[in-house]
Amino acid sequence: ALVRATKIGFEFNGWYMNKSCAGEQLTKLDKGLYTQDIKLYAKWIPTDCIRNVVAVEIADMIKNLPDGKVNYLKVEGAITDEIITQIKKALINNPSKMVSFDFTCVEGLTQIGYCAFASCRNLVNVKLPDTVTSIGRGAFYLCISLGSIDIPDTVTVIGNKAFGDIGVDGKVFIWNP
Repeated sequence: ALVRATKIGFEFNGWYMNKSCAGEQLTKLDKGLYTQDIKLYAKWIPTDCIRNVVAVEIADMIKNLPDGKVNYLKVEGAITDEIITQIKKALINNPSKMVSFDFTCVEGLTQIGYCAFASCRNLVNVKLPDTVTSIGRGAFYLCISLGSIDIPDTVTVIGNKAFGDIGVDGKVFIWNP
């Protein structure tokens, strides 16, 4: 496993092989894979941009987020399909609010259902918890701003067009069940 970096005023958000911190996040380096030194880039999020929020309050919070920058929301507490539906409606009704979600600390999220976040054009990044085992058909369909999604090893089913028409050329999702 790679070392988790620290920097005052920022939260570490992973290691990457390119300066733009795009694409697949590195979690380990396999011995013998690299024959020469490689350069890794740390992705940092200013802590003033991160908001911790209880799942039931997300939909109301989205309306009040600032425009013009990505808002990182760390979600805690119990989450239900109804809350996911409320989040989707809030995102669609507030298209100028660019949002990234970290769901790794929620309780009760075992699947991302049918069209759960479909057409959320302002959804930028998503981190799913290890409790998720399936991503439903069309779950992130037409999420044209989706830059990355962390899919845990526990996911064994990804539905048809779960990431259909995400709108960015060259986007790659790596899933290895």
